[in-house]
Amino acid sequence: GSLPQNSRVMMQRTSQFAVRFGSMLRPAVAVRHISAASGTPADEAFLSKIKKNNEEWKKSMMKADPDFFTNMAQSQSPSTLWIGCSDSRVTAEQVMGVKPGEVFVHRNVGNMVVNTDVNCLSAVYFSVNVLKVNHIIVCGHTNCGAMRASQGNALEHGLIDNWLRNIRDVSRLHHDELSSIKQEGERTLRLTKLNVIEQCLNLYKIDVVQKRRAIEGFPRIHGMVYDVGSGTLENIDVDIDKYAEKYKGTYHFTV
Repeated sequence: GSLPQNSRVMMQRTSQFAVRFGSMLRPAVAVRHISAASGTPADEAFLSKIKKNNEEWKKSMMKADPDFFTNMAQSQSPSTLWIGCSDSRVTAEQVMGVKPGEVFVHRNVGNMVVNTDVNCLSAVYFSVNVLKVNHIIVCGHTNCGAMRASQGNALEHGLIDNWLRNIRDVSRLHHDELSSIKQEGERTLRLTKLNVIEQCLNLYKIDVVQKRRAIEGFPRIHGMVYDVGSGTLENIDVDIDKYAEKYKGTYHFTV
């Protein structure tokens, strides 16, 4: 028997697609396979440098504490969860002046706490319920590309525009204040600080945070902004009592 008309049309279109785009797709797959299968001299030099740095770092750590890695292998008991930006200039341990094992770190573009981000929520759940951290820091930073890119509504950044929409929501919530600031750099800095405050509030909304705070009073939540030009950390005041009173009919904040 013959195929139904709609099936013949679908097969014809599939064949046309394969003819038109097949030659474009196959070389790309082949190139990826080749580069994944064989390293270049540049790759070897890059990895060799990393391994050399690692050996030097390992020796320096063992010189300071011969049992350091033995202790690290046993368990971790950090007191703090750090939620920071992916920016390469803002590394939690160095900025805070702490050693490996002292801070549990989650980083993403714009130091966001989004209620649909399973990655971030998993880090919060694990650190609060399992590691029992007593403090959570949300840290933004000056000259943040995510804050700059989120200003305006032009969809020109590709996939990341979907993520930046969360920062644009912060701009919407504080539209009057931000629109009154004419100087772009000052406006971006203010958005950075307001974003930190909003992400701290988002932490207060998470059930595991609420439950543990209701029982133990922890974790304490702190907002900070790191100045990449001076190396200084600035505390950002988050008046949770004010927000709890204002939105008590909407959210259950455990203060």
